[in-house]
Parts: sequence; C-alpha cells; structure tokens
Amino acid sequence: MNLLNMTMQGKDETLISVSEKLKAFKAKMRLWKGKIERGETASFPLLNLFLEDEEDASPVDVQNVIVGHLEKLSEEFDRYVPDVEMDEKYKRVRRPFDVHAEDLSEESSIQNLQEELIEVQHDETLYFNFQRQTLGVFWTAAKKEKPMLGCEAVKMLLPFATTYTCESGFAALTAIKTKRRNRLQPEHDLRVALSRTEPRIEKLISMIQAQGSH
Repeated sequence: MNLLNMTMQGKDETLISVSEKLKAFKAKMRLWKGKIERGETASFPLLNLFLEDEEDASPVDVQNVIVGHLEKLSEEFDRYVPDVEMDEKYKRVRRPFDVHAEDLSEESSIQNLQEELIEVQHDETLYFNFQRQTLGVFWTAAKKEKPMLGCEAVKMLLPFATTYTCESGFAALTAIKTKRRNRLQPEHDLRVALSRTEPRIEKLISMIQAQGSH
C-alpha cells in the first residue's frame, strides 16, 4: 500500500491514471486472496519464512487470518473507491484511437467532436506522439489543432487527483518563508520553486552588466 501511495504522487498523475492504479491494486488483492485460499505461498516469501521458523504455526490458521484481512481490506477499498467504469468522455481521452466516433452519445455539439475524433485517429503524427507522451502533454498540444476535443480532454485532466501538488507547494512555502522572512511576499519565489522549467543561467548572466570601474 505504501508503494501504491507513492506511485500515485506526482505532477503528471490524473484522475484517470490514479483510478487505473487503484483498480489494479484491487485486482491484485483478489489474486492474493485466491492464492492463499489454495495454499499457494510461493509469491509470499515472508510468509514462507514465518512458517519455517515457527514450527507450531498452523498453515491453515495463518491462511485464515490472511484471507480475513484481505477480505476486510477489499471491503474498505470498495467502500472508499467503488468500481466505476470510465464513461465515453474518459475513454476518448484515455484511448482516443480505440473509440468509435459513431458510439459517442448524441449531444448538441457531438458532430464536431465526432469529426475531430476521426481526424485524430487518422493522423499518424498524433498517434506517434500519443505513444510517447503523457496524456497532459499530448492533449495540450492537440488542443491547438482540435480545439473542441482538446479542451474537453484538458478539463478532465486538470482536477487534482491527490493532494501532492498542494503538499509540495506548502513544503516549498515553509522552506522559503521562514521566521526571519515572515514579511516576504512569496508568489514569485514559489513560482520559481515549483516550476519544472530549467533556468538558463548563462543567458541570465549575459544580460546583466558587470559593475564598471570607478
């Protein structure tokens, strides 16, 4: 679960990617539960070591404890993260080259969306970029040529999937605005601290005139 939590942190994580990881983890729990019920412990090295070291430990009792724990864990995940299939809007953002334009539901502006989707599906350059870019980068660039489809995709990718961005911003603020700098207006400092753009130091230096001799 710690590993799952870490994989969901990052600036490029979206509601779509996080939901996919959560669904995968829930599927893993069902897999683990089935293996334990069948007595297959090859995938659980720590469990094998425990059974070898503890001679009095009953494999059946241990299996029952693990199965019960996984069942409760699965119930809690189902309660907090219910299985919801991605609707058509998310599917055409996540898999635009696998969705049939004719399957899109009837809406007032659906015809334009269908036409733009067909144009995307027949653009080899866009397909090449889709295979190598994140969803955010791909749709931000595609929005220039396919405004309706691109704007709709960006709206789905913008919401924060986790509190990672807020927490990283708060951490940067506490590092910048110390007790000795409590009157600092940190907007510009925060923008620099949180930006992924690498500063071109040499160019910045070249624009500053060295102090002349008196």
